[in-house]
Amino acid sequence: MCVVFPSLIIWSCQTLKEPVVIFIECVAIYACVHLKLTGFTVRYVLLAASSILLLYPFRFYAAFIAAIAAGVSLMMPQFGKWGSSVKGAIAIGVLVIPFAVSSGMLARSQAQIEAFDTERIQKFRKDVAKNQGSGVVTQFDMRTSTGFVMGTLVGAVHLLLAPFPWQLGGGSVRMIMTLPELLVWWWLFFAGLIPGLWHAIKTKFSEISPMLVFIVALGLLYSMMFGNVGLVFRQRAQLLPWLLIFAIYGLEMKQLKKVLKQRQQMMGRPVAVGIAQNYRQGA
Repeated sequence: MCVVFPSLIIWSCQTLKEPVVIFIECVAIYACVHLKLTGFTVRYVLLAASSILLLYPFRFYAAFIAAIAAGVSLMMPQFGKWGSSVKGAIAIGVLVIPFAVSSGMLARSQAQIEAFDTERIQKFRKDVAKNQGSGVVTQFDMRTSTGFVMGTLVGAVHLLLAPFPWQLGGGSVRMIMTLPELLVWWWLFFAGLIPGLWHAIKTKFSEISPMLVFIVALGLLYSMMFGNVGLVFRQRAQLLPWLLIFAIYGLEMKQLKKVLKQRQQMMGRPVAVGIAQNYRQGA
């Protein structure tokens, strides 16, 4: 990571809470994935609940998104394990909700949530874009349905791939210095992330559902609020742990196909096809 993505290490050191937030998010989703795989386990229920509560002082919306990811993914039907995963979701709710209510966390965040509307989104996008070297001024009106959809789509593209080559010339020296790692990320995105995510959704959707819900929810929030390339570049760091998992999985699948193709040529097609089928069944 230090070699391939040095900016993430630098920014994590500058904002001390950033690595803590990412770590707690990882722990929360890790616990949810284990609950999906193994069913109800007290250890992982406690780990997920405590991680969600610990997230709140650092970033309250991340705590809500982690709670939503836990609830939605564990409530999804799963052959043979649905009852035990539902128990996990209920147990997490029993632990988190009373504490959030009694401590005043829910009441404090309720006002912020109620104030979060399209007018505030529009104002935030303009504020972070105005008089900033890395600001991106868009003409989409987030208060209309068409503008909201288009603005969110543009924000999502920037969240995943920015900065783009035409934005580097007008950016700061720090933005230009991200070019080497940006080239690596673009290659990982198209060569590994897209095929890896697609294959994982087709073959392991239930197991990866906590990660998917968290990525989509947090990514949607950041895409709606997009207005600055530098800001969205740093926000992508919160999604990178999960995106890199799918990217490496995609690269592994590509390498496996090459190996199987070589074995087809060496041993003959019937044997190689049998090896591929056994691998898929084992996976």
